Amino acid sequence: MTERFGLVREFLGRCWRTGPVAMLVVLGCLVLNMVSFALIGIGMRSIVNGTVHDDPTVMVLGAVGAAVAYTVDMTISEIGFMLRIHLVERVAVAEIETATLRDATGIETIEHLEHSDYLDRIALVRGESWAIVDSAWAVVEAVVLAVRLLLTVAVLGSVSPSLLVLVAFAAVPTVFEQRGRRRIQRVETETAELRRLERHLFALATEPATSKELRVAGTGADVVARQRAAWDRSATLRFRARLVAACWSTAGWLVFGVGFVGGLAVVIVQAGGRPSAAGDLVMVVTVGLQLRWAVEAAVRRSADTGGYGRLLEPFLWLRRYSARAAAERR
Repeated sequence: MTERFGLVREFLGRCWRTGPVAMLVVLGCLVLNMVSFALIGIGMRSIVNGTVHDDPTVMVLGAVGAAVAYTVDMTISEIGFMLRIHLVERVAVAEIETATLRDATGIETIEHLEHSDYLDRIALVRGESWAIVDSAWAVVEAVVLAVRLLLTVAVLGSVSPSLLVLVAFAAVPTVFEQRGRRRIQRVETETAELRRLERHLFALATEPATSKELRVAGTGADVVARQRAAWDRSATLRFRARLVAACWSTAGWLVFGVGFVGGLAVVIVQAGGRPSAAGDLVMVVTVGLQLRWAVEAAVRRSADTGGYGRLLEPFLWLRRYSARAAAERR
């Protein structure tokens, strides 16, 4: 865990050195997006209350506030997303991928290129430098999205404290999603050797130097059969892991859906027929619909944080291996 947080600091520091202005804009967009998300429902309540009480000022302010909050929520998130992608790509390609290749080629011997442990981990991180760097931003965004979720729930709680129980229901999809992700991560590591074998056999059958020898020896069909068997085995195991993860995710969302519908029913019963409660009901429905997306975004980014472990673990292992090899040379 300490190494993981160390990587977060390292990658964010690299992003800062690469583009400090862009990084400040990204962080600013995350904060604005966090606040505007909750203001949309408040603006809708003001519109309805202004209409019920015949107060044009409140109605206009609510309409303007909701429109501005919605516009900010849509445009700011897109700007922040594009700048974050730009930062991550620059750091990943120019620094992390180069450093990984340098570590692999900097070891004086070739013994490590004959060990399955080393080759399996190289296969896992190959072409994944972007995701490795994005793991740091996944942590930042997971925190921001969690705060946004809490703000959304707080708005609902201002209508009825009974809606605060949705926090517990919202945690269920997160727990279930992470459980499924851990299973996928474990299977990805277990099938790394099969995937490497499949790519190796494919190269044997398609590269000119080796395919000629296969034809002379008459073993082409056997190589193709072995390649297909390795792919089928790997694909089957990964499919089963993803199917189990999807079942966990579906179960979590069903639990949340039941809790949310129950919370709305309580609010409707408490409101009765009071005209003054019309704005609250509209806000509950508006924010309630937003809550689903807030929970989904928080769950997805939190799951990304855990899912990136399948890359960070081999990445850290390769770093430690290179460090030990460098220390032995001294």
